[in-house]
Amino acid sequence: MTKIIYFYKKDCPLLTYQRRQISEANLENIEVIEIDAELNPFLLVEYGVERWHTIVFVDDNGTLLHKIDGPFSSHDLEEAHKNLSIESKTDGKLVVLLGKTCSGKSTQLHCLTKEGHVKVKSVTTRPRRNGERIVSDYDFCSREEFEDLEMVDSLLAVRHFYSANNEKWSYGIRRSDLLRKISKAKDNNRVAISVTDPQGYKDLIEDLGKDKVIGIYLSPDESQRKLRGLVRGDDQKEFNRRIKADEEDFAGLEEKVDLIISEHEVEDITNIIQGFIKEKLFENIKTNITTPTER
Repeated sequence: MTKIIYFYKKDCPLLTYQRRQISEANLENIEVIEIDAELNPFLLVEYGVERWHTIVFVDDNGTLLHKIDGPFSSHDLEEAHKNLSIESKTDGKLVVLLGKTCSGKSTQLHCLTKEGHVKVKSVTTRPRRNGERIVSDYDFCSREEFEDLEMVDSLLAVRHFYSANNEKWSYGIRRSDLLRKISKAKDNNRVAISVTDPQGYKDLIEDLGKDKVIGIYLSPDESQRKLRGLVRGDDQKEFNRRIKADEEDFAGLEEKVDLIISEHEVEDITNIIQGFIKEKLFENIKTNITTPTER
């Protein structure tokens, strides 16, 4: 179902007029969400809004369908609604990399991106880690910006955690960005790649459908993961919290994914994933492979 987001400017003389145009337009009971543009700059960027009193049509996934720069009339709204065709969800594939802390998810995300696959970034409120690159696997935002995105149902796989210092960290994936990346990857015979946790993986399957989501579980042994954490310089208290939480969060995941990899060498893992993606894309064969832990 289509929704309308109206970005308005408080105390602007046009506000009363624009609201009247919306109320008078025959929009077949479409839900209208009003957003104060000055208080929500993150959403302006998300939907490419550059002027006050802009109307944005989105689908249930928060994906941008059409935009009208104000001022607008009731006729403008009715014509846009009449001519708007909501595209069906892409038939492309999303690969979700899963793994306990320090299992090599980010490393594989970079390797697969170099092979032409399309990275889907998560949005997060957590602070950058020491040494974390400015261009990373995440779009960092404030708590207020994250809540703005949630308010208009623009996020998938939303997860909230409390750090070892009791700070609330939130993660999510922009719906519109995800669907664009899947479509872009499909056009180039590639897949979109994302990283999330088991609950986020479940949420993505529920939204996109299992036929569009490929779950790959990176599962090196715990000693290897602890060594990586030391090398990376993770805060020991936070690292221990994640190790403990992972035992519960990842319980039973082996039965829910398409591929389990216990190899340690980066190049070997990338080659296994590449072969599996090719199989899923071009042969559509369902399989579940566990690789040996010893070379």
